[in-house]
Amino acid sequence: MTEIPLVAIYMITYNHNDYIDQAIASVLNQKVSFPIQLFIGDDGSSDGTFERCQSWKDKFPEKITLLDGQTNQGVFQNANRVFEACVASGAKYTALLEGDDYWCSLDKLQRQIDILEGDDSAAGCYHNTSFLYQDGVLKPMKKTMPQIMNLGDVISQYAPFHTSSFVFRNQHFCRPLWFQKIDSVDLAMYVWHAQFGRFRGIDEQWSVYRIHSTSLTAGEAHRKNFDDRRVLLHRLMQGKIQHNHWDKYGFLIQSHLAQAKGTWKLSLPKPLLFFVDDSRSLSWEWRYFRMRLDAEILNIHIDENANLCFQGKKVRLFQSFGFWNRWIWKRKIKNKMESFTPHIVFIELADYCKFKDFFGPMNIHVHLMFPMEMDQVDQEKKLYPHLKSLDWRLLGKEEQLQFEVNWSETNRN
Repeated sequence: MTEIPLVAIYMITYNHNDYIDQAIASVLNQKVSFPIQLFIGDDGSSDGTFERCQSWKDKFPEKITLLDGQTNQGVFQNANRVFEACVASGAKYTALLEGDDYWCSLDKLQRQIDILEGDDSAAGCYHNTSFLYQDGVLKPMKKTMPQIMNLGDVISQYAPFHTSSFVFRNQHFCRPLWFQKIDSVDLAMYVWHAQFGRFRGIDEQWSVYRIHSTSLTAGEAHRKNFDDRRVLLHRLMQGKIQHNHWDKYGFLIQSHLAQAKGTWKLSLPKPLLFFVDDSRSLSWEWRYFRMRLDAEILNIHIDENANLCFQGKKVRLFQSFGFWNRWIWKRKIKNKMESFTPHIVFIELADYCKFKDFFGPMNIHVHLMFPMEMDQVDQEKKLYPHLKSLDWRLLGKEEQLQFEVNWSETNRN
């Protein structure tokens, strides 16, 4: 790679010997006015796929980066390393294409990038896709594809568009470790990116998705666990985005629960209370933090009228009756919080002080994501023995990643 590409193309492959040539050719044949780089991650194929990729790499060494494919790492780890390579390349955008699919328009990439370059408010771009069945029949994924999708449109029961059509801005990239627990990582990825802006759509079938017996989505494990994995996906995503979409995720969860077998409960991590006022704009730094945590996030805050606000719902903390009844009422709420989740995170000192003043001592693990003097920490531990203080903003990228790993290992069910 002699120059920084404007677009990095993400391609993962495993035993795609019959398809990989068409996939790679469809990338290299793109007519573009900007530099591109294809990043291929082969996951230890046994059918000669890696050798075919190597042959393409030998012919086009400046346009193809082939990651080591001698060992099988699994889908998640293989995808991770390709995504990381795409982002690390310095490319402004990443386009997605797996090794058994292909692009069928020579200028699809140019036209999508033209849209994104001309619209700073757009976080991504998609188009329609043809489904290629084993009998050779081609059918469009959707009869018509909308020109605009916002966050609420992307939160859906099924994929709103196919991965082979999607291009996104690398500056917003986020791929948490908990993604390895879920199927349909693409749905979580779409929702995450849609928080940064609308998606622009093109109602043209510019890619082809092959439906064949060896694809991941055709496997017995995928079909058997589909509804359980979707329940897990939606439970984990529900609290990681804006509060006003909580109910829509609730509807999606209910739609899959009827067919789910209950195995999703085995992978659902412990819930975490995230104290943040939804009337205050949450910085993207903290949205990234919330997204990366392997936890079912429950956003709460206390408003100016002494309401405990939980995902848009309100509970009166202090009813207009006598002191004794008020004490009982608060004790019931505290008991419920303590039994429901052992952890609560604060990102602002003012929020922590408000919580402390209202509730006083509680048997709950308090995580302060801002610095506090050691003598003050010792004082606060008299109220909350498990309190921890950490200056998140001073941690480097590797230290933040290690925090994420430690959190997952310490707080899993």
